[in-house]
Amino acid sequence: MKINFESKEKGNAEGKKLEKAPEKKKTQVDFVRHSKATYSTYKEMVNSDDPGKKFDHRNQVFPDLSSGGIELAKEQARLFFEKFDPEKEQLFFVSSNEARALETAGIYREEALAEKFTILKPEHSRSSISEDHLDGDVRMIDTLSLNLPNVIVSSLLNPKSSRHEVNYDALDPKEAEMYKKLQEEIDKDNKGSFAENFIAYGDLVKKYVPSFETAEDLYNRNFKNMIRLFKFAEKKTGESSSKKQIRILAFGHENQLLVALNKYFGEHGINNCEVLSAESGADGEIKGNFRGKEIQDLTK
Repeated sequence: MKINFESKEKGNAEGKKLEKAPEKKKTQVDFVRHSKATYSTYKEMVNSDDPGKKFDHRNQVFPDLSSGGIELAKEQARLFFEKFDPEKEQLFFVSSNEARALETAGIYREEALAEKFTILKPEHSRSSISEDHLDGDVRMIDTLSLNLPNVIVSSLLNPKSSRHEVNYDALDPKEAEMYKKLQEEIDKDNKGSFAENFIAYGDLVKKYVPSFETAEDLYNRNFKNMIRLFKFAEKKTGESSSKKQIRILAFGHENQLLVALNKYFGEHGINNCEVLSAESGADGEIKGNFRGKEIQDLTK
């Protein structure tokens, strides 16, 4: 059926064009891996009198980025925002609860403000770091957070050059021996990076530490939950009366992305400050873009 967008009113010989309904705004989310970090909080934890304690986001070393990490984030933020127009887009920042992610988000926020982008402020940041250092402009969300129950294992999966010393004397002797045996198994063929060791030895670690979440576990739990950010983004877009597009910037970690990057893009890792971009498609799918490769739907 042909739809006529012109109608005539009584007494109006020329007729009057009806305005077309505004196009529905796309939902756009960019997942950014944090910049290079010192992981000082983890170092303090495994060197403490309670090295096996659970990570607590309220008790962190801040700042945590290395000097090189700060410079990298500044450069990548500049390049990132060059692609967008502050007259057409406004930003909403979300982040993992870990200092290195929040700090990276803060650097991107500073660049966005310098480029005159509008930043939508959350009702509550849910993060003392955001409130104290980022004017509460970055909202912390659990979906992006690791909330590691065991930081010792994270240390063991690092290459020797960046591994933190564990205070084994503070552990039960049997537990300490278990971690040492696990370390020996990993070091028989250390892959040279946390990401590669995380993928290669996840099942091995789980045999020693049943609570450990492998890359596949995190994909099933966190990455699929990360896709729910689209619902959140759609809600923010629907609430906004502005004509500007809302872009969600989400700062987090490689752990949750590794399986998805391999499954959808054939890639085996993500560098510091690299971006996985996603946007809504016309038929309800979620399109993905990473390193110039596009995928039609990240939910399949």
